[in-house]
Amino acid sequence: DESGRVIETCTIGTDVTERRELESERRERLDWVARIESALREDRMLVYAQPIVAIAGGHRVGAELLLRMRAAEDPATVLGPAAILPAAERYGLVQTIDAWMVRQALALAPSFAPSVNLSAVTLSDSAARQEILDILRADRDSARSLVFEITETATTESLDAASEFAGELTRLGCGLALDDFGTGYGSFTYLRRLPLRHLKIDRSFVLNITASEDDRRIVQSVVSIAGQFGLRAIAEGVEDSETLALLAQLGTHYAQGYHLGRPAPLSSMLGA
Repeated sequence: DESGRVIETCTIGTDVTERRELESERRERLDWVARIESALREDRMLVYAQPIVAIAGGHRVGAELLLRMRAAEDPATVLGPAAILPAAERYGLVQTIDAWMVRQALALAPSFAPSVNLSAVTLSDSAARQEILDILRADRDSARSLVFEITETATTESLDAASEFAGELTRLGCGLALDDFGTGYGSFTYLRRLPLRHLKIDRSFVLNITASEDDRRIVQSVVSIAGQFGLRAIAEGVEDSETLALLAQLGTHYAQGYHLGRPAPLSSMLGA
């Protein structure tokens, strides 16, 4: 009413709710900081790998490194990226994870040719970018074997910074792959601005190419674009031999997917 009592009461209620939400978020952040720091300290952070295969010869040319984490309460339970990365990105913890993964990749180079994913948060963080460059400069010989994968969406808000960072990576001899190509809106801008080596065709275009003429045309177009820019095309989501055979007919260079190898503990691939 005109006396203002109801408005005041609502305001007080809103303030209490906001304080509770902030406190809940603070507790959640502290919990995730403790979980990730303890996982790194106790060697519960794991590296899985999925092979990238040359379609022409069928031999492995590299592998994408993927994050997993053993649960503290049950070491037999392995948490996937969906259970880790969203919270890590939200609370500014993914930069530490990305730097840790770069160190793991360097230990595998040069024979393993590992690919490492970089998050949008890391690409937008100047301190995180500098830390990764410092890690790479400390082992330049191994750095030349690494490929960094970034998505179109990861560079949307920080294209200038991503372009500068990509240039530094290239000067160190690292490769750069644009992941999920075709799913964003600035594909050709990235082709012009970033010193790429690979285009990764998003699995959503690959899964049904044997049945969908539209998907087949899209894949053919991406392969053609890659060739015109002097890049190599990598098809993700290859789940059967028919898809692999069609990709070969379309001139795709490399493939990745369950048909060629599921994500597995790094130790199993190193022993293979």
